Amino acid sequence: MVIKLKKSDDSALLIIPKVILNESGFAELSIIRMEAQYNQIVLSRLSVEEELAALLAASPQHCFAITDEDKVWLNHA
Repeated sequence: MVIKLKKSDDSALLIIPKVILNESGFAELSIIRMEAQYNQIVLSRLSVEEELAALLAASPQHCFAITDEDKVWLNHA
C-alpha cells in the first residue's frame, strides 16, 4: 500500500488505514513506539507495562495528590 504524508506545521501526519490497524493489532488510541531504522519508519507495540508507564508519565501530577477524602478512606480501610 502506498500513502501520502500530510503536512502539519513542522511535522507530517501519517494516516493509517483501518485495515492496516486491524492487521497489525494496533487500536486507534494505542501508544506505540516509533523509530527510524535503515531508511524506514518502524512502528511497534509496547508491552502492557511500558504502555502503563507511558500513560502515567503523561498524566498531570496533581492527579496523584492524596486528597482529604483519600486520607479518610485510607484511615478506615
